[in-house]
Formats: sequence, structure tokens, C-alpha cells
Amino acid sequence: LSIEMMKAMMGAADAKKMEKEAKAEIKKVLDAQKKDYDKRIKDYKDNKEARDADAFKVMDTSADGKIQLSEFLETFNPESDKQPVLLVALGFMTEQERVQQEQMKMMAAEGGAGGCEQQ
Repeated sequence: LSIEMMKAMMGAADAKKMEKEAKAEIKKVLDAQKKDYDKRIKDYKDNKEARDADAFKVMDTSADGKIQLSEFLETFNPESDKQPVLLVALGFMTEQERVQQEQMKMMAAEGGAGGCEQQ
């Protein structure tokens, strides 16, 4: 809702209070995301050699010790199932986040209703 609509529905003082609370909550979420991001970057840098080796294994599906163009493109295609696996290997996504992303993609493909028909 827009601020003007909120003011009309709730009164200016209540709308202003709600706006302030919403901004505080957004700031908390953004601060937590930044902290998590910084932690993941540090973890990657601290374990760079192992993380890079794991990522290489994800990309090198032919196991020939080289990254073919097709392997590279498949890995970095945002619609690919390999991209989240790569992010897990690099430590930028947890396995739980990967599974949740996969479940959300499946739900979206099913129309978002989790297989339930709409009336």
C-alpha cells in the first residue's frame, strides 16, 4: 500500500508509525543479509583452494580435467540446475537454501498452488 492510502485508512499518526516500524524491520533484514554475505565471502577466501576444487568438479561433468564451453554455459545458465550446486560448492549458498530454491521452482512450475487445483 502507498503511504497516502495508509494515511487515509489509518490516520496520519498510525501510518507514520507503521512506516517507521517497516523501515526499521527492512534495515534489520538488510543488515543480517550483509553480515551473512560477509561471512560467506570470508569462508570462501579462507577455504579458496578447496572451494575452487569443488566448483571445478561441479563444472567438469565429463571428468576430463578441462572445462568445455558447453559445461561452462550449462553451469552459468541461471535456469540450470547446476548453478545452485556450484554456489553450494563455492560456499555462497547452503544445501538447505539449494533445496528450498528447487522446491520453489517446482511449486512455480505447478502454478504456485503446490498441486492444489483452484476453485
